Amino acid sequence: METVNRLTARWWIRILFFFGISNALILPLLFYTKNLYNGINTDYFYSIITEALVLCILLGLSIIIEVSRKNGKWFTFGINPDKWALKDIGLGAGLNLIFVFIIFIFATIFSAYSDEYSLPKQDIFVNITIIIFIEAIIEELIFRGIIFQAVLDRYGITIAILLNSILFGLGHLANPSINFYAIINIILAGVLFSGMYIKTKSLWLPISFHFFWNWLSAIIGSPVSGIDFPISLTNIEWLELPAWLFGGSFGLEGGFFATILLLISGFISLKYSNSSPYLASLLFERSYNESLILNKLKIDNGN
Repeated sequence: METVNRLTARWWIRILFFFGISNALILPLLFYTKNLYNGINTDYFYSIITEALVLCILLGLSIIIEVSRKNGKWFTFGINPDKWALKDIGLGAGLNLIFVFIIFIFATIFSAYSDEYSLPKQDIFVNITIIIFIEAIIEELIFRGIIFQAVLDRYGITIAILLNSILFGLGHLANPSINFYAIINIILAGVLFSGMYIKTKSLWLPISFHFFWNWLSAIIGSPVSGIDFPISLTNIEWLELPAWLFGGSFGLEGGFFATILLLISGFISLKYSNSSPYLASLLFERSYNESLILNKLKIDNGN
């Protein structure tokens, strides 16, 4: 185990292991499941199964890396099961309930309504909710999980946030109806989510905010990052609203409302969120022990 501890104490080893193994497992999985379900009307079954398997791979690798580190626990990459997690989830949900309600009120002021509207089917609503939930967790594990945390350990807050947020923005370039302002807002969201992790030392707040933003946006009829999810509970004609405010065909992330709300969210989350004292102590102990390991390696190597 000591040999494993020495390996995982190195930040770049953790990145290589997570990135290499995840791609080696996920890419063949995506190819296989695409061919397996190709042409079959699965009513989102393919998406749910595939994304659930991807999530299991990412969670599994994250847990393996964490327990392989000196004094590591299975949850120390950000999924701590405690009351602080519930507070973070509640804060993410509460912020978005308020923000999306405000956006909904403004949207109704513009009176852009459709004469043809029907409520989504229950099974479709449930399936898409599951998909949006899994996707939020996957994105946070990829962008705020092991890799981001390793860069944070090595290069500090500024470089980690800038690099992570730019990659987060670039990761949405292939989305439908993407535009320059939407990319800026997504980069800003990356800064927000990274800051949330750094403040709480947990992934629960960024996961919660990410999920509820996407889900509630879809519920009021907005596209989500250029994707239309048929679960709207309103008859608002989103494309008839001012695009500079509401984002047009890309959705809320492409509009000025999102910019303002992301900035407000950053202020509130920094002011009112905190990390679990137990989790913080575990991370401090791990950081200290790994620094001893790395210093010993330098001495042994004659550096």
